[in-house]
Amino acid sequence: MLIEEKEIFLELGLSWWGCLILLGVLAVIIGMVCCYRHWKRKVQKQKALRGKNGSDLSDLMCEAEQKPGKGSPSSVMEAPAPDSPMNSLRKRFSHFMDVVMPWEEDDAEANNSKPRKATESPKLIMVAERRKVPSYRDLPPELAEELLKPREDFRSLLFRYLNRSGRTNPEIYRAAGMDRKLFSAICTKPHYQPSRGTVIRLALALELTLPEAMEFMERAGYAFSAARPGDLVVTYYISRGIYDVMIIEDALYEIGEHL
Repeated sequence: MLIEEKEIFLELGLSWWGCLILLGVLAVIIGMVCCYRHWKRKVQKQKALRGKNGSDLSDLMCEAEQKPGKGSPSSVMEAPAPDSPMNSLRKRFSHFMDVVMPWEEDDAEANNSKPRKATESPKLIMVAERRKVPSYRDLPPELAEELLKPREDFRSLLFRYLNRSGRTNPEIYRAAGMDRKLFSAICTKPHYQPSRGTVIRLALALELTLPEAMEFMERAGYAFSAARPGDLVVTYYISRGIYDVMIIEDALYEIGEHL
C-alpha cells in the first residue's frame, strides 16, 4: 500500500509539474506575441513618418549626389554594413509571426490608411468653405439684386404665426402631433430643415388659411401639387376650415397616403 501511495504521489507530482511547465510556455508565447505586436506598430509608425518626410529626404539626397564628399550619404550607401546576428534573428522571428498571425499586416495597413484621409481633409474643407460663400459677381445685375433682397425665412414666418395664434408652444406641437424635441429643433436651429409632413402638421396646428399654408410651405422649400392625391386631401380640409390632424390622417390612410 505504501508503494502504491508513493507511486500515486509521484504521478500526481509529475502532472502538477507538467501543468506548471505548460502554463510557463503559454506565458512566454503570449509575451512574445505582445512584444511582436508592439514592435510591429512601432515599425509602421516609423514608416508613416518616413513617408511624410520623404520629399525632404529626397531633396537632401539630390544635394548630396551633386556635392559628393567624404561623409556623403552615397559613400555610406555603397558599402552597407552586414546584418548582425540580432538583426537576422529578429527577421526570422518577424517572418515566423507573419506566418502565424497574417492578420497583423491587414491591421497595420488599415491603421496607415487613416492618416492619409486626415491629410486630405483640409483641402476638402477649404473647397466646401469656398462653395458656402455666395458670389454674385458673375451673375446678371437683375438676378443678383433679386437674390440679395431681404426675405422672411421659414422660422420668422413660424414665429409670426405663433405670436398671432395666442397659444403656447406645448399646445401647438401637441396639436401638430409632434414631440417637444422636434419642435424645439425647428425653433432654435436656424438651418434646420423640417420634413414636408412636419410643415403640413404645423400649418394645421396654426390653423392657417389655404393661401397662408401655401406660403408657409414655400418658405420651407415645399409646395402643394395637384398631382399628389395627399395634397388634394390636405388642401380640401384646409379650405373648409378643418384642421384636426387625426381626421386628415384617416382620410389619407383611406387612399394609402400619410403626412
